[in-house]
Amino acid sequence: MKTLYDIGMFIPFLPLLITFLVPPFLYFLALLGITGLFGTGYLLSYYRRQYIIQKVKQEEADIAAYKIVANIAFLRKRYEEAARCWEKITQLSKEDAEAYYCWGCLLVLCADQCSDISIYKRGVDAFRQASLLAPEEAYIFREWGVACMQMARLTRNMDYYKECLANYEKAACLNSGDPELCDYWGMALYEVGMLTENPVFLEESVSMFKKTAFLAGDYESIYRKWGMAPMEYGRRTGELDRYKNEIEELFFKAEKQKAGAAAYKLALLNSLVNDPERAVYWLRKSLKGRKNKMLVKRLLENEDLDNIRHIPAFKKIAGKYD
Repeated sequence: MKTLYDIGMFIPFLPLLITFLVPPFLYFLALLGITGLFGTGYLLSYYRRQYIIQKVKQEEADIAAYKIVANIAFLRKRYEEAARCWEKITQLSKEDAEAYYCWGCLLVLCADQCSDISIYKRGVDAFRQASLLAPEEAYIFREWGVACMQMARLTRNMDYYKECLANYEKAACLNSGDPELCDYWGMALYEVGMLTENPVFLEESVSMFKKTAFLAGDYESIYRKWGMAPMEYGRRTGELDRYKNEIEELFFKAEKQKAGAAAYKLALLNSLVNDPERAVYWLRKSLKGRKNKMLVKRLLENEDLDNIRHIPAFKKIAGKYD
């Protein structure tokens, strides 16, 4: 049996024993802790990655669902609902230029229905964001210009027309062969010319409509608008007789494409050049089948018809709508 004396013999060796035993023990604990730390970090990283993957998949599913609802709403002409869906998509996908573009288009359609300038401005903001994300896409600048033109028509504000023309010019730099752009651009120039009474803009609009016809081929509305520009230019420069044959040819092309498409414009033209017989002929054709008396009265009140207002044939036509 060991005595206290025997045990006490080991006491001088305890520091040496601790020196050899403790450090390996601490190393083991440290290694165990580091391993656990990295293991836990790996698990957290793994679950974080899985969470992000699931979130992305959910967002993609939500975007797809919103697009389906937006398309259905658009086909049913529920433009406000479609606009809200595209707004949600822009919130889920902030770098999606197409989403901002579609949202802008829907906002413009909503504004067209209620003539609300604030909704047009929201549409312009959406197009501006789309242009920042996709500055190489001409169609974004084209539709941005259309929104500005609608605001200009509503407010008669030249600043909106300037923004409109600037966007059309930018779109043309990116795609000069777009007939729809040329058509819009020509109409904007025509409206600016009418608002400012500056024949230079009317002359420029003629060139733009000519380019539209070259790019798009024959269709009645382009010939009608093309004819309107030189008619107004001739009126304001006192040279209407000089352009009469050219204008008539354009209006006849529109009539060939669709009967009645330019009949009223031909009536105005012939009244302005003091050809009452032809003016009355085309006026009758333009009013044929029209049942809205208020609209017809407004057409008959046009000051361009003043040259034939006194003749019996005109009075007879007007008498039918009293």
